[in-house]
Amino acid sequence: MPRRATSLTLRAEEVASALVRAETSLARLRVDFDHLQTTLARLQGQEEIASFVAHTGTRGDVLRTVLGILRTANGGMELRDVTVRTMRELDMDAENRKFVAIMMEKVRISLLRQEKAGVVRTDRTTEATIWRIAL
Repeated sequence: MPRRATSLTLRAEEVASALVRAETSLARLRVDFDHLQTTLARLQGQEEIASFVAHTGTRGDVLRTVLGILRTANGGMELRDVTVRTMRELDMDAENRKFVAIMMEKVRISLLRQEKAGVVRTDRTTEATIWRIAL
């Protein structure tokens, strides 16, 4: 093989090797980028939840709304129904599952405290717990 062909072959091998290294590096960068995007999305979600929790109002606002809903309800209501109605009345995002779950816990705790005080009662005769104003 002529000298020129040998040097071109060597150069082609160097370029091929550099391409393999670049592709490997690019693949690692893509994986790192995906991990960063996932982490940022998770953090953004946590910030949304923290913002929601900070803006749910005081326990008094939520409790007054919940008790008002139970007073006007025909019969009792399940926790989820009370929560969603409360969120709508307080102009909160009742379509976001995470927010509803957080608010359900807040409403549940408020109702349990009111049950201990004798303000509300529960009927556990069915599969779901029904909350109603104590008479």
